[in-house]
Amino acid sequence: MTRRPGLLFLTTFTLAISLFSCKTTKNVYYAKEIIDSTQVINIPQIAIPVARIQPYDLLLINFYGKGLEMTQLFNNFGGVETAQKVQSSGSEALKPGYLVSPDGYIDLPQLGKIKVAGLTLSQLKADLTERATQAKMVEPNVVVKFTNFKITVIGEVAIRGTVTSQSEKLSIFEAIGLSGDVTLFGLKDRVKVIRTQDTTTTWGNVDLTSKDVFKSEYFYLKPNDVVYVPSSGQAQRQQKVSSILPFVSIGLAALSLFIALQSVLK
Repeated sequence: MTRRPGLLFLTTFTLAISLFSCKTTKNVYYAKEIIDSTQVINIPQIAIPVARIQPYDLLLINFYGKGLEMTQLFNNFGGVETAQKVQSSGSEALKPGYLVSPDGYIDLPQLGKIKVAGLTLSQLKADLTERATQAKMVEPNVVVKFTNFKITVIGEVAIRGTVTSQSEKLSIFEAIGLSGDVTLFGLKDRVKVIRTQDTTTTWGNVDLTSKDVFKSEYFYLKPNDVVYVPSSGQAQRQQKVSSILPFVSIGLAALSLFIALQSVLK
């Protein structure tokens, strides 16, 4: 009879440890209402945010026009070369670009110092086209792009770090996909997007499990946004359980030995 209480204790204790360390399956799906639906769901397209140039942005600017000599003159690179890591390949390459100064200016060959902070890419393109025309370039066509359209993804994702986009349109799903997806311990319904523009920082909550995510102002990301996926805390609990399991094993072994000795002595 003395074995039964001990065995009951062992079974109960083991079950409690197992339940405590089990992972949650809550919030596994993205946009669950759409996945579960058998009908076509139409969601209005939200406007893609127009990014404005900010200090420390890196801009790729190329001039094209009639006359090779004039074109080469305007494209006489006077910017900086920076190493940028492409996440998909992990390689680094030097890319030329014009770094926007802290006070919002760039310095172009033939055109001089130009205020660019606060402008959109299309506005800067129009301004540079007009300046090139005034500088006697024939039929100028100017290409302006961000070379550092990057998003930082942190928290419960498989690959934390910086995601670089080759276009000016990047959705939150794309950014998380490039980061290896949310881990089983991440809270998909409480994702935060931290956005800094000029001297103002804002943040918003994004529920990736709801169809309303497609209507969120944070669905399309802006350069330098930070996407944070919070943890459910399950990983920390499992880590705590793992740290005490060796001591539990020793305790259970000692208890089993004690019960066995009691049986022999009686």
